[in-house]
Amino acid sequence: MEKLEEIYGVGCRQLKATSNGMSEVQNFRKQKLVKTRGENVPKHPKSLATTRLKVLYLSDCGMLKETLKLAAFLSLEELVLKGCTMLTTLSDSIGMLEYLVELDVSRTNIVELPDSIVHLKNLKVLRVNGTGIQKLPDCIGMMETLEKIYGLACRQLEVIPSDIVGLPSLQILQLTETLVENISKLPQSLVATRLKVLDLSQCRMLKETPELSAFLSLENLILKGCEMLTKLSESIGMLKYLVELDVSGTNIVELPNSIVHLKKLKVLRVNGTGIQKLPDCIGMMEKLEEIYGVGCRQLEVIPSDIVGLPSLQILQLTETRVENIPKLPQSLVATRLKVLDLSQCRMLKETPELSAFLSLENLILKGCEMLTKLSESIGMLKYLVELDVSGTSIVELPSSIVNLKSLKVLNINGSCMQKLPDVIEKMEKLEEIYGVGCRQLEATSNGISEVQNFRKQKLVKTRGENVPKRPDSLATTRLKVLYLSDCGMLKETLKLAAFLSLEELVLKGCTMLTKLSDSIGMLEYLVELDVSRTNIVELPNSIVHLKNLKVLRVNGTGIQKLPDCIGMMEKLEKIYGIGCRQLEVIPSDIVGLPSLQILQLTETRVENIPKLPQSLVATRLKVLDLSCCKILKETPEFSTLLSLEKLILSGCQMLTKLSDSIRMLKYLVELDVSCTNIVELPNSIVNLKSLKVLKIGGSCMKKLPNVIGMMEKLEEIYGEGCRQLEVIPSDIVGLSYLQILKLTETRMENIPKLPESLCVGQLPSDLRIFTITNCRFLEVVDLSNLSNFKNLEDVKVWDCLRLVEIRGIDRLESLKSLYIEHCSPLLRLPDLSTWKELTEWDVDALVTDLARGKQVARSDDLPL
Repeated sequence: MEKLEEIYGVGCRQLKATSNGMSEVQNFRKQKLVKTRGENVPKHPKSLATTRLKVLYLSDCGMLKETLKLAAFLSLEELVLKGCTMLTTLSDSIGMLEYLVELDVSRTNIVELPDSIVHLKNLKVLRVNGTGIQKLPDCIGMMETLEKIYGLACRQLEVIPSDIVGLPSLQILQLTETLVENISKLPQSLVATRLKVLDLSQCRMLKETPELSAFLSLENLILKGCEMLTKLSESIGMLKYLVELDVSGTNIVELPNSIVHLKKLKVLRVNGTGIQKLPDCIGMMEKLEEIYGVGCRQLEVIPSDIVGLPSLQILQLTETRVENIPKLPQSLVATRLKVLDLSQCRMLKETPELSAFLSLENLILKGCEMLTKLSESIGMLKYLVELDVSGTSIVELPSSIVNLKSLKVLNINGSCMQKLPDVIEKMEKLEEIYGVGCRQLEATSNGISEVQNFRKQKLVKTRGENVPKRPDSLATTRLKVLYLSDCGMLKETLKLAAFLSLEELVLKGCTMLTKLSDSIGMLEYLVELDVSRTNIVELPNSIVHLKNLKVLRVNGTGIQKLPDCIGMMEKLEKIYGIGCRQLEVIPSDIVGLPSLQILQLTETRVENIPKLPQSLVATRLKVLDLSCCKILKETPEFSTLLSLEKLILSGCQMLTKLSDSIRMLKYLVELDVSCTNIVELPNSIVNLKSLKVLKIGGSCMKKLPNVIGMMEKLEEIYGEGCRQLEVIPSDIVGLSYLQILKLTETRMENIPKLPESLCVGQLPSDLRIFTITNCRFLEVVDLSNLSNFKNLEDVKVWDCLRLVEIRGIDRLESLKSLYIEHCSPLLRLPDLSTWKELTEWDVDALVTDLARGKQVARSDDLPL
């Protein structure tokens, strides 16, 4: 195919090999075979070494073991091998790829790069993230075009070659989470290095910073999480282009005064350090825009000139010991500070003179427990958009807040506030009020509903007894969200006609609320209504006028039936009625709702689902959850629920069979009949071509359908506690996508051996977990044909008292976790060293070293 330029094969998990002929296509430029089973890169005939292939992506090919000769791909510009976990070496022929621009071997098992990579004269990007590499090639300094080196989480990397930082084109050096102890000193002749980003975050062995005078072009210096780092070199002051400095999570207790010479520094992060004070001369850093000191628990003093920094926009000193903010000189009232965050400063006793912060947009004081009042000067902050005094001891807001003409969000959650200011109705821009857990707050001002732009009110767990009535003249309120959940004193909702723009009304947990006002029907824009855990026993018929309602929640109420005319609510998508133990009847037209996608009526007294008229078979219902409906005796006629994706019937104890019409659910992904009295699944389930998850745990099932092997998409089977289950069909282990098979506490005597015809290519190669428990009749598990289970990582076997042999277990190359407990003392296993990947194990049985034929001690005493 001479014109073929690009092939994409991402996620072809059954694809084992790429054709040798593939590399002979003259115009071939791009090959992406990500997450396949390819084991090698095809060899290219020498006569065709001028292939035009430019991009070769083989990332996450877990079976790839070698790269073979790369000399055939002389035009290659990108080679991506990341995630090829079986790849241990890189061919020395890599050095012949003179046009290679990017090389990515991240998350491979390569421990050393060949020296030949120094011949990659055009290489700009090198990624070795997450590899076991212990050092970079000594001659790496010869790679003149190399611009970026990424070595994140190379936890064996200890040494950086002395010439790496002198690479003439290097701009980014990221060696986070490595064992690097120091950065080599750069020769004086190389001070003009172009390095812009040096990221050594989480290098827990790093004890000192390099001589920074050599990195004059540095813009970002990231040292966060370097726990052994106790001081910053005075040479930091020479980095005149430095924009961001991050020493968060280090043991630095003091910043050198030389940082005031960082004339371009915009961002300073000292989060979680032991710093006790900021440099006195910090006010000289004219370009500084953001200071983050979150969790600096020793920080007590803020220099008097910090708030006067001409460019400062964000000052975040949360969880510090700061007691006050210094007063700003009158001459500096034009400060640009926009965000002042002092949350969780438990020693803060008073707010600063706020008249100096005229540009402030966000004032965050939440969790300042010793703060009892807010300065009257807050009224001068005409640009303030958000005020958060949640978790403080403030009992009253000053009346001057009425002057906050830009305020949109007011958060008083968990405060000691007893009432909201009467003047609140004059705050025209106010959109959201949060008062969750204000247990002293007894009433919301009638004026609150007069705010023209008011959109959201959350007064959860307060002592409010009613929703304030709104004058008819102001019935056009823009309030969109009203949360009054867990207001235990709320007795009535009064007239809701005043809130015509309401989109969400949440009354859950208002246990004294016994009815919903009939005026609910006037909320034409309402999208979600939640009356869960109230004492409402009936919904008013007027709710059928909620033409935009999409979500209805009545969980845990005493409702006995849903409104007869519910079928008229054309936009309704989701109905949740969990734990409505009085609910017995479902209106006949409910399942015909044209937009209904989720119907969850678990733990109700529903006995049946009404049959849908033939004319409504196009229903969009996707989830039908009737779990724990203990009175349910039969399943509905499924032929009318053709869009169903999840059918949950778990715990329906009176259910004895599944309708044969289930075969028509071609989109069904999950079927759960666990803990029912169903004894047999109809053979028609073989027609469920989209089914991925089958749950039959705790049911009375005696056998699985003989045709189960034909269900090609099936990934997970859960059969825990099927105590009558004796037989597994022979073709079950041949399901090509099966990943989880759990058949614990069954009566199985054996696991069927896989037919020889299914040994290659058709096994469920993605299987990762294999669990057998409480199978007390099981004597032999035959895994001898499971050598193709390359990804099997977890084997658990316990309480199989007759089990004496697990055949073929020694052939599971990727095994990481092995648990065998409470099995026969005669059970024999191979030497544990067979599994190189094994990291977790607990074998409570007599182990025999099959390789030497010698009996050894119990595994509890064996070192791994």
